[in-house]
Amino acid sequence: MVHPDLVTMTERATRLRAQVVGGSPTQQLLTEVDDALADGYAMALSGDAWSMRVGQRLHDLIVQAVGNDRDQRLRALSNERACCQRELDDLRRALVGLRAARDSLRARSRAPSA
Repeated sequence: MVHPDLVTMTERATRLRAQVVGGSPTQQLLTEVDDALADGYAMALSGDAWSMRVGQRLHDLIVQAVGNDRDQRLRALSNERACCQRELDDLRRALVGLRAARDSLRARSRAPSA
């Protein structure tokens, strides 16, 4: 079971945040950011669900009788879950930053022109 591709979503959020910070408040950019936030939160939920399923599999492996490949499967699942958790943390940080940048962009777009 391969975990969801959270890295690509994190990169997308990071790239969009850079565009927002240096960009002008266009409706297209706001729409792209809102879409990325929705997709990112959905990916984070997918990652959480995956992690919970793997957690259950780890539990099942721990309580089952000793098998030839049990230890190897435990290590592999544990490592993959830890990697997914790190990627989830990175994604959530990127989404928080993107959301803050979006809010700032919206505020700039509403500011009266001088």
